[in-house]
Amino acid sequence: MYPVLSYSPDGKRVLQVWPGETLARVWNADGTGVPLILEGHTGLTHRAVFSPDGAHAASTGLDGTIRIWPNVSEVPTRARLQEELWGASRYCMSAELRREILGVSEETAREELANCRQRVEGGGR
Repeated sequence: MYPVLSYSPDGKRVLQVWPGETLARVWNADGTGVPLILEGHTGLTHRAVFSPDGAHAASTGLDGTIRIWPNVSEVPTRARLQEELWGASRYCMSAELRREILGVSEETAREELANCRQRVEGGGR
């Protein structure tokens, strides 16, 4: 099976569904950022398209539903997600998990862990 792709009207984002999955993803076309995951279908996805203004997306599933996804105009960055995590939790992921899950280098994993610990100990953001 191949993914079904739809480009945003400005060509900066790609909406992707895999026929064997129940979700859709919005990616930056240049490969930057972290994909925006759109979940909600209970059956396998079939198609997905952007609205004419690129602000919304729609996807269809083999469960017989159509999902409308508002505000898909921005794909989050790792930095923004890190800030949101720090705002919601005092947990600092180990350097080993950072390498495994996030795919960062050893040096980056250690730096990010040190930054996290500093923020937690300082109580700030």
